[in-house]
Amino acid sequence: MMKKINISRVVTLSLFVLGAAMTRLLPHPPNFAPLTAVAVFSGFYMAPLWAAFLIPVAAMLLSDALIGFHSGMFLVYGCFAAMVFLGNLLQSKKSFMTIAGTLLASNFFFFLVTNAAEWPGNPMYAQDISGLLQSYIAALPFYGNSLLGDVFYSAVLFGGFAAVERFSPAIRAQNY
Repeated sequence: MMKKINISRVVTLSLFVLGAAMTRLLPHPPNFAPLTAVAVFSGFYMAPLWAAFLIPVAAMLLSDALIGFHSGMFLVYGCFAAMVFLGNLLQSKKSFMTIAGTLLASNFFFFLVTNAAEWPGNPMYAQDISGLLQSYIAALPFYGNSLLGDVFYSAVLFGGFAAVERFSPAIRAQNY
């Protein structure tokens, strides 16, 4: 049996994701961005799964087209896809603790992967384990901003959408 798609819900979720992605165009502290919050939010709320990937990736591509593309995009988008998938896996266990834990784990995963990718061949760091650790230590101030951005954007996305669901019955998820 095929589920009927709630177009109002899909459009509302898409607008939330697009709005968050477009905040990347506003002045902000380094790494204070909606990336992790958008990915986890999309995974938790969007259905079907292809939409949970496609809609936020399209929003991020649009904002990247305006900001400028970069050499690490494929790695960043790969991390983004993993975060969407994790959110999707945990959507049936939606709670404050599950969302917070997923965001923290996703943020830490992104920090580890993207900073490890910047280390090889970088003349600022020795090409051994001590150099890798130095690169992580140098990135810690950016990690703090990233965590703050995740908290802020998650509160806006998850809290805002919960409010919309509460006051608009047409937006609530329904099993058909």
